[in-house]
Amino acid sequence: MLRYKNIQVTIKIKYPEVKNARQFLDSIRKSLEPDDKDISHYIKISYSFSDNSMEIKLSTTQKIESIEGVLNDLFRCLRSAIYVLEYSKTT
Repeated sequence: MLRYKNIQVTIKIKYPEVKNARQFLDSIRKSLEPDDKDISHYIKISYSFSDNSMEIKLSTTQKIESIEGVLNDLFRCLRSAIYVLEYSKTT
């Protein structure tokens, strides 16, 4: 199997309110965890937090196409999670 150099993608999400950021961002992380279990063993995903932001890092040693589907799913799940969390703040 052909190996590529390590391809890395980092997504940074910032929350405007430092006071509630960790709770909001941790809720997003938890909402993404069920999908993490289905990721190919060729793709690694990690989360890190600071003040009012969260970084999601994906890496692979395969073709960029191998991570493309995961990114599409991740963005779709992020959009839904953020919408639900923002909506729940207003009700």
